[in-house]
Amino acid sequence: MEAPTNASLLSELVETLTRAKMYREAIDELTAQLGTMVADPLARVPLLTRRASLRVEVADDEGALSDIDEASSLGGDDIAPRMVSELEKLRVRASDRGDSSAERALRLRLASMLTKGGNAEAGRAELADLIKRDPKDREALHALARIDERAERWDAVTATYRKLVALEEGNAVVETALKLADACERAGRLPDARGALERARLAAPQDDTLRDRLIHLYEQTGAYKELAEMSLSDAQEAKDVAGRFAHLVRAGALFVQHSTDPAVAIAALEEAHALRPADMECIVLLADAFTVAGRTADAVELVNLAIASHKGKRSRELAALYHRLARAAHATGDRANELAWLASALDMDAQNGFVAAELAAIALEQRQLDLATRALRAITLLKDPASLPMPKAVAYEQLGLIAREQGDTKRAALLLKRAIDEDPTLASARALLEALQD
Repeated sequence: MEAPTNASLLSELVETLTRAKMYREAIDELTAQLGTMVADPLARVPLLTRRASLRVEVADDEGALSDIDEASSLGGDDIAPRMVSELEKLRVRASDRGDSSAERALRLRLASMLTKGGNAEAGRAELADLIKRDPKDREALHALARIDERAERWDAVTATYRKLVALEEGNAVVETALKLADACERAGRLPDARGALERARLAAPQDDTLRDRLIHLYEQTGAYKELAEMSLSDAQEAKDVAGRFAHLVRAGALFVQHSTDPAVAIAALEEAHALRPADMECIVLLADAFTVAGRTADAVELVNLAIASHKGKRSRELAALYHRLARAAHATGDRANELAWLASALDMDAQNGFVAAELAAIALEQRQLDLATRALRAITLLKDPASLPMPKAVAYEQLGLIAREQGDTKRAALLLKRAIDEDPTLASARALLEALQD
C-alpha cells in the first residue's frame, strides 16, 4: 500500500502548491517523482499531464510541449481532451507575441490532439484555416488527408493529394501519388490519378510499386498504347535476353491486339523474333501485325517458314499458324482459301473454339453446310468454357437449322431441344421447335 499512499500524498502536495501559485515548486516535486518512475511508463502519464499544465502557467512552453508529446505517446488518445486547453493557451500566447511559426506548429499539434480526442471536425477546421492562410503548407495538407482518410471521405482525400503532388519532390512525389491513386480508386475515379502517377514515374522510373500501380491504372482504363510504350521502355532497360524478349513481345501484343500502331508492333516483334526465331507466340503475333499493316505477303512467308519447320508433324501449334494464313486470306478477300485454312486449323486442334466459330460462320455464309456442321459439332464438344466464343446453345440451334434445311426434322427437333437444355432462355430455338412440332 506504500506506493498508492505516496501517490496520494504527492497529489495533495502538488494541489496545495498549485493553489498557493507555487507552480515551480509543484513542478519540482513532479519532476523528482518522474525521475523514479522510468520502469513504469503508464504511471508517468498523469504526472506528465499535470506538469505540462503547470509549465504552461510559468510560460515554460518548450517544457510543456515536451510533456504533452511524451504523455501522448504513452497514454494514447485518452489524454487528448485534457491537453487541448493547454495547447490552446500556448497557441494564444504565440499569437500574442507575433510568433507565426510557433503558432502554426501549435495549431498542427492542436489539430492532431482534437482528432485523437474524438473531435475530428474541430481538428479539420484548424487545418483548413492553416491551408487557407498558406495553400502550400504540405504538413497541414498531409494531416488533413489523414483525417479524411479515417472518415473515408475519398473525394476530399483525392482533392488534397492532388494539391500535394504538385508540391512534393523526389521520393515524396511517389508516396503521395500512390496515396492519391488509392483514394481515387476508392472514390471510383481511378483515371484522375493518371497524371500524378505519370509525373511520379518521371521522378522515380525504377520504382516497382509505382510501375505496377501505373500498369493497373492503364489496364483498368484501357490505355493500351501507354501500356505498350511502358513495355518498350522496360525492354530497353532489361539486363538479359529473356527479359528483353518478354517485354518486346508484350509490347507487340498490346499494339496488335488493340490496333494502336502496327508499325511499332512490327518493329518490336521483329526485334523479338531475331532474339528467339523459333518462339511460336512471337511468330503468330508478328504475322498478325503484318496482316493488320497490309503486309499479307510477309505474313504468309513468315507462317509458311514456321509450318515448314514442323516437317509435316501434326501439332496444336500448327492450328495457330493455319489460323494466321486464314486471316491473311481474309485480308485479301480470298474467301475460298480462308475457309480451307480454317478447316486445316481445326484439323490440328479440335478444341480451338475461336477457329471453330470462325469456320462455322464463314461456312454458313457460303452455304458449305457439311463444313459448317463439322465446325458446330466441334463447338458442342469443347471442354474449356474459356474457349467458347459461340455458346453451345447457339451451336446446337444452328445444327438444328441445318438439319431442318436438309429435311431431317426429327434430328432438327432433337438438336433444338439440346439448345434449349443448354440455355432455357433461348427464345429463337424454342420458337423453331414449336414450329417444327406444329
